[in-house]
Amino acid sequence: MAVLGAAVATGCGGGGSTSKQDFAGKADQICADVSKRVVQLNQASPRSVAELMSFIEQLKKAEKDGIVRLQQLDLPKGQAGTTAKQFTDTLEREFTQQVIPALDQVERAVRTKDRKALKAASKRLQKAQKERKSTKLAAQLGATQCATGS
Repeated sequence: MAVLGAAVATGCGGGGSTSKQDFAGKADQICADVSKRVVQLNQASPRSVAELMSFIEQLKKAEKDGIVRLQQLDLPKGQAGTTAKQFTDTLEREFTQQVIPALDQVERAVRTKDRKALKAASKRLQKAQKERKSTKLAAQLGATQCATGS
């Protein structure tokens, strides 16, 4: 489940006086906050179906909250602003189109106690993690924490 935390980080807002470095620094702080929250959630080690369902919901919320915070950041002007917008849009799309469906698949597998489906859902999450395009955009911005997903 630890790979799930890397699936979050977005940023958008109005173009203003924010520099590329300011944006990257603020984005990295948000990414670090989300990562820390995911680590805290993982320490709970859910043992029952109910605990695992609660864990997944808390994970979704932590990641979504991170996306919202990043979307509220002011974008830098020029090409950096365009890249920042691409980063945030891509990250949100990855979250809604890849991570959420995979987490929903995990929930269904847990509820039905289907080990084969759970394994498939885990592979789906790992694949989504490896194929993230948002990390390259974060790296272009200098948002190293967001680029590494840690």
